[in-house]
Formats: sequence, C-alpha cells, structure tokens
Amino acid sequence: MTDNTPNKNKVQEQALATLEDVKGITVTDQNTLDIAGNKLKIVKTTLKNVDSVYRPILDRMNAQKKATMEEMKTYTEPLQKAEKLIKGAIGSFAEAQERAAAAEQARKDKIARQEAEDQRLRDAQALQDAGHEEEAERALETPVVTAAVHVAPVAKAEGVSTRKKYSGKVVSLKALVVAIAKGEAPITLIKPDMTAINQLVRATKEATDISGIEVVTETVVAGRI
Repeated sequence: MTDNTPNKNKVQEQALATLEDVKGITVTDQNTLDIAGNKLKIVKTTLKNVDSVYRPILDRMNAQKKATMEEMKTYTEPLQKAEKLIKGAIGSFAEAQERAAAAEQARKDKIARQEAEDQRLRDAQALQDAGHEEEAERALETPVVTAAVHVAPVAKAEGVSTRKKYSGKVVSLKALVVAIAKGEAPITLIKPDMTAINQLVRATKEATDISGIEVVTETVVAGRI
C-alpha cells in the first residue's frame, strides 16, 4: 500500500519558505495578479500538506484524550453526585438552622421589647404616684431601647463552611432593556449577540436599517487548488 502522506520535514521547510517567498508581494496589474494567484495556490497546497501531516497525529491525540476522559468520568461522576448530595444535605440543614435562629432571635427581641415597655410603664406609674406628672409623661414618650439579645451560633462541621451565594435571573428581557434605556441600569448588563446580528446583516445586506448597527463590508479572496 502506497503512503501518500507528504514528508514532514519537507512540508515544514516549504511552509516556512512560502512565507519568505511572498513577503512584500504587491498586485498592480494583470501579470502580478496572475503571479499572486499562483502563489496563493502554492499556499493552499502547502496548507493541505501540513494538515495531512499533522491531522493524523492530532486525531490520535484526540482519540486518546477522549478515551481517557471517558474513563475518568467513570470515577468522577459518582464522586460529583456524592458531593452534590452531601452539600445539599448540609445546605438544607444550614438553612433550617438559620431559620430557627432567626425565629429565636425575633422571639427574644420581642420579649426584650415587652419587658422594656413594661418597665417604662412601671417607671411612669411610679413617677405619677410620686406626683411627678411631667416626668411621667416624658417617660411614656421616650422610645423604648433594648439591648441586643444574641442567640447561640448555628452548628458547623469541621472543615465545612457555608455562605450565601447570590445570582440574578432575567425574567423579562424587554423590561431590562427598558430599564437600561431609562438609565436605571448599566448597559453592561447586556451584550450584543454578534452571531444573530451577523446572520441578520448577511441576510439583509445593505438594506439593514437598525439603530446602533452599522453594516461592515470587506472583500474576501478565495483560492482553489
């Protein structure tokens, strides 16, 4: 069986030499245009030869990488699922602890406020009984101030920490765009979809008439071998 794969060293030398050969090339007339066209064919042919040399190597590497990744997934996926289950259980417990702590804090704060209010009423009543009507009125008008009441910290496991993670979800793109247009939100919250824009411009060409979009044209040269 004949091996038609180009010689690697020869292809490497030709690739480097080709660039040197075309440096400073200019096209000013039909003759130089023909020369440029022929050199473009050489470039395309050399590119094809480079691909034929290196593509099999890359294919073997990619096949080995794919096989290794698949083997690795056999062991990483169960571990990732286990991690997710453990973190889910810890997260649920932490949230329950936080809710319980918040409820206990609210209960103790309420008791402290009620005790402070009861004390204020007693103080005002004592002043009133002593004939100090103005002081009693001022006591009743003074806002109740309570000392901070702390609850026990939530339980934690050694080597494990929890934190609040915040993220946003766009529920109405139109409303977001309107907010940006009004200056209520920064424009950095959105970015143009260049794939969709380019598809639209390629379809409508010079007829594209959308505020904020400029049609850019360039001449593309294609060579055949």
